Amino acid sequence: MDLESYLWMVVIGFIIAFILAFSVGANDVANSFGTAVGSGVVTLRQACILASIFETLGSMLLGAKVGETIRKGIIDVSLYNDTVPILMAGEVSAMVGSAVWQLIASFLKLPISGTHCIVGSTIGFSMVAIGTKGVQWMQLVKIVSSWFISPLLPGLMSGLLFFVIRYFILSKDDPVPNGLRALPLFYASTIGINTFSIMYTGAPLLGLEMLPVWAIALITLAGALVCAGLVWIFVCPWMRRKIASRLKKEHALSRISDESLDKIPEEEEEAPVFKELPGAKSSNDAVLPMTEESTGELNSLANGGTVLPNGRVYGRTNSMTNGCLKSPVSNGGFSFDGHMRSNGQVYHTVHKDSGLYKDLLWMIYDQGGVMQDAATPVWLLFYGGVGICAGLWVWGRRVIQTMGKDLTPITPSSGFTIELASAVTVVLASNIGLPISTTHCKVGSVVAVGWIRSRKAVDWRLFRNIFLAWFVTVPVAGLFSAAVMALFVYGILPYV
Repeated sequence: MDLESYLWMVVIGFIIAFILAFSVGANDVANSFGTAVGSGVVTLRQACILASIFETLGSMLLGAKVGETIRKGIIDVSLYNDTVPILMAGEVSAMVGSAVWQLIASFLKLPISGTHCIVGSTIGFSMVAIGTKGVQWMQLVKIVSSWFISPLLPGLMSGLLFFVIRYFILSKDDPVPNGLRALPLFYASTIGINTFSIMYTGAPLLGLEMLPVWAIALITLAGALVCAGLVWIFVCPWMRRKIASRLKKEHALSRISDESLDKIPEEEEEAPVFKELPGAKSSNDAVLPMTEESTGELNSLANGGTVLPNGRVYGRTNSMTNGCLKSPVSNGGFSFDGHMRSNGQVYHTVHKDSGLYKDLLWMIYDQGGVMQDAATPVWLLFYGGVGICAGLWVWGRRVIQTMGKDLTPITPSSGFTIELASAVTVVLASNIGLPISTTHCKVGSVVAVGWIRSRKAVDWRLFRNIFLAWFVTVPVAGLFSAAVMALFVYGILPYV
């Protein structure tokens, strides 16, 4: 079919696809790295740099399987054999609907699922174009079930993992020995899980889709063991020296001689610092009753605690050594998480959400029909990766703040458990066919770990708002998409 007269639609689609990729970066990708930034493991700038590298690599190496996913999943393109321009208009409409709602959610600092946005947008344009027969109703059933399955599964797993780490490491008087012994296991788990995910999904550019499962398992096991050995030989001694050096500096700062104390002038006026205590409404509110509870809160605040919305203080970490132990492994975990999220798995990836209709739109125009088996061009995958990175850099800080600070305080140890449990859940559930969302998995893990640490540490009002945003994502994105599709069907295409 000659589609030269519809080149304008491809051009518009490419522009909107970049906006959609931008919105995915600002929301769906940003929520992945909120825990790493919130825990202080990396700065916002460092997170954006690492995310840009791994998201782009993931989209190019693993995103080429997207075309097959589209043709067999969200949309039955065979229904549009005789009305190809209608399908092209629907693809543009779906991208508009998904992009608009994700941008609105990002403005409101609410993490939502990009996958659910695109499915809702698909339902919207299909209802306008060909009625109910174009709707994949089972996808809607999966989405509803994922509202509960996605937060619960990783929540249970991350809660159990954090409980084990706290019991065997964090709660000890000296957590360093057990922490160093566990460090190779943490690294090996992170490397092994993500290696298996990447190889099992298959990267067409690397020829990994031809490997049998047993070969993937052996390579994964070997890689994990090598990683554990390297960490034990090189990283653990380095961490031991680093912790010892910091402890010496900490002890040196705490030594105050009697001579230096005598030089401190006596002041009867209140120190200004007391006027800045949380909850002080005026200068008269500076005096606090010296109870055991208030003393504990002041000590927690002095050691890096966080002031909650209700004015309470929530401690960040049990000791300085805990943060030293968990920071490097958390850094590696969230970097691999960014790579994994771009791998093209069915309905559970970032790149598909931003690129599926862009890819299909280009292939329809390039080959003149709706049924193609050609692989997605690499330059097209890179284009989507650039848009994702742009959204993360420009607007990602809003959702990162929600995931890493506002929902519950994050420490390096809790951040690691959240990242690892979420990654494991996504890999296992998606491979056995359970309907899950990576965004919902991450939120569920954050809330579960925060609740285990302290029930008062979770902002339940914010969690309620996030859940409501999940609930309205499909209908709102569908309405936006349907409105644009109606404009195409009744106002533009009849005159082309």
